Amino acid sequence: RIELELPTVQHILTMALLSTSPAGVYSVDGMRANFWGSDVLGASVEAEIQGDSMQLTANAPEGGGEVVVIAPPGRRVVGDEMREVPLPEHWLAIVPVAAGDASLSLELADAPEVTEGLALECPEEVEAGGALSMAVPGAEGEALVTVGRNGAILHAERLTAADGAIELAVPEQVHAGEVEVGVVAEVGGTLRRGVAHVAVTGSFTPDIPPWRLPKTRPFGEVEEVDVTVRGLHVIGRGTDHHDGRNGPQFGMAEPETLRFGGGIVDAPVTRYGYGFGGLEFERARVLTLRITNTCYDAWTFRRGTPSYHPQYTSTFAGMMVDYHTTDGYTKRVALGLGYINPKRQTDRPRWGTSAAPDEFISLMDAIHEGRETTFSLDLARWAPEGWDGRCWVGVGVDNLYPSRRLYAEVLEAPESPEGLEILEGESVGDLFKIRDYVVGRAAEAPAIDGRLDDRVWQEVEPATDFRLLGKIGSSKQNTRAWAAWDEESFYVAYECPESEKQQPSLKPEKIWNRDAVDTALDPDGDREDFLQIIIDAAGNSEQFSHGYNGRQVQWEVEHAVGEYEGGWAVEMAVPWSEMGIEAHGGMTFTGNFVRYRPYPPVDEMQTWSPMPGPAINDPERFGNFTLE
Repeated sequence: RIELELPTVQHILTMALLSTSPAGVYSVDGMRANFWGSDVLGASVEAEIQGDSMQLTANAPEGGGEVVVIAPPGRRVVGDEMREVPLPEHWLAIVPVAAGDASLSLELADAPEVTEGLALECPEEVEAGGALSMAVPGAEGEALVTVGRNGAILHAERLTAADGAIELAVPEQVHAGEVEVGVVAEVGGTLRRGVAHVAVTGSFTPDIPPWRLPKTRPFGEVEEVDVTVRGLHVIGRGTDHHDGRNGPQFGMAEPETLRFGGGIVDAPVTRYGYGFGGLEFERARVLTLRITNTCYDAWTFRRGTPSYHPQYTSTFAGMMVDYHTTDGYTKRVALGLGYINPKRQTDRPRWGTSAAPDEFISLMDAIHEGRETTFSLDLARWAPEGWDGRCWVGVGVDNLYPSRRLYAEVLEAPESPEGLEILEGESVGDLFKIRDYVVGRAAEAPAIDGRLDDRVWQEVEPATDFRLLGKIGSSKQNTRAWAAWDEESFYVAYECPESEKQQPSLKPEKIWNRDAVDTALDPDGDREDFLQIIIDAAGNSEQFSHGYNGRQVQWEVEHAVGEYEGGWAVEMAVPWSEMGIEAHGGMTFTGNFVRYRPYPPVDEMQTWSPMPGPAINDPERFGNFTLE
């Protein structure tokens, strides 16, 4: 049993965090975490006490971070590159950690006894932006200074006591009001603690621009150049980037190195925007490219959500190629390297045709497979009739989250694709085409027990190649679904392999935020009225009706969930009488198979019938089910 007494202050949020770890995230890239926790703001930390040391592992994004360490009672952390906060019952240490993975061994030592009664003389008030001079008679060497307000520690610093005095700089941004200054210093060989209450005066007003600044035109430039590198004659370079309101994102183009790219900066003003960089070649056909990105395994402040915007048709990560003929630039082809939507109508980047793409090709899911890849392209594959070899090749991203950037470097430019392994890609029109599934007839009804050992599941073909919502790639977990029928019922089964989680996520209140499967059925195939049947990995089930003139429709559905080594499975039976139809061979209706895999460690929605986004069950995109 744990009892907590928390002091509260009106209009101040108070939070208690119970943890078995003696460490938490204190700051990330110079920004304080709102609450100390083992996993916040894209950084994480774990710590374990082993005798006289503490083993600490941490991960921080670019810019690094700080970890707050709580030493056991009577102990302290010893080290030079840290700040100490001596509290009445514990000593805290604020330890810096570098970006990426870090492993530290911190030494623990006996904490010296701190007695009360340090004489601390300071003025009753100080102006923000000035200095607080405190007289500490007899103080020697380093003093540990903390500043707090309403019971929360705002600042900790080591200062040197010189001639019995300490001076603390007060930033001009400090809000007016009373603060509590604590000092621990050595006097006559003994550590003593003193506390003073000081009123801060001042009226700092941050220089914040108006909430709605007028929109600006895109940033960047397009200019002529004359450079020949690796056999390629470069005649133009361009950058095009904007944050959607009034600020820049990122674009670069270096003709001398044949490097170009673009994307989103680390701290954009808005959550939208795009960035592209490109080069214009006089004559080019085959390019061998090295593609690098900062999207792979990137973190975001929106932990637990995708790092892109599937609801926007402009969401993109890849290449734009513009082709030149005697009539000028006449065709643009979008080559996706992770995100591409065939409904894209935006005109960026603004060179070449400066128009929406005429053709959409999925090259590969590069940004989710690793940070770097190399491949060769034959640009003639998508060229219009009359192409004269002149083209713009641009690289960038659109409507991804912060810190997502994509770069290309031309390594070689052979005159012919002969002897090379050429990446051909796949038409997005084919990738997102409506799928068809033949529903096999069941010689005998399966037992609805979640075991998938019935004869029918061995005889009918499964639905495979589930795609990720809004992406062009597939999941590492190869979900399969089956459907079968007889005169009484429509039967569905799912096999859900899982190698990245120790157990399914079942805690969220909403069933669609758990590990679950979702079967959409539109019995009359009108692509308007349909029912979603969601079953989670624990066997809980909910139904959601769509259309039906607003009526709530529910069917009596038998279902069961089972576990097997390496995953879990679902079986269900929907009587035809519940769907209001009489089944017969050759009958066709529409629907979809979906699997939810929520964070952690991933956050993905798998859909058998490909969906560009945002809806996981868009009836216009449902597959066709035909009864055998």
